[in-house]
Amino acid sequence: MVIKYYKDDGTLIREIQIDAEEERALGTTMADIVEWHINFIKHRARQEIDKIVEMALRPGSKMLIDEDKRLLKQILDEKDIMVTSARDLPLEIKKAIVKKAKV
Repeated sequence: MVIKYYKDDGTLIREIQIDAEEERALGTTMADIVEWHINFIKHRARQEIDKIVEMALRPGSKMLIDEDKRLLKQILDEKDIMVTSARDLPLEIKKAIVKKAKV
């Protein structure tokens, strides 16, 4: 089995090969190796996004400039979104914060 990673533009980033014995061994705990791998990566990315958002929104954080913080507050006010935790933010807003955050 070969698993390939591509950038959004189609450029191959990395390729890993799993031989028959490795595939058989992984098959003892995973119904679908590729699906498990995708779920793992997506879950880990969500955790890191939440972590970055929490750090960026802490009082005194320098990860976002003041203008970005004002824009975020304006967007949340316009959409009438109240949050008690960074996790409660809509995913598109979290991704916008990660995009602008100094990480």
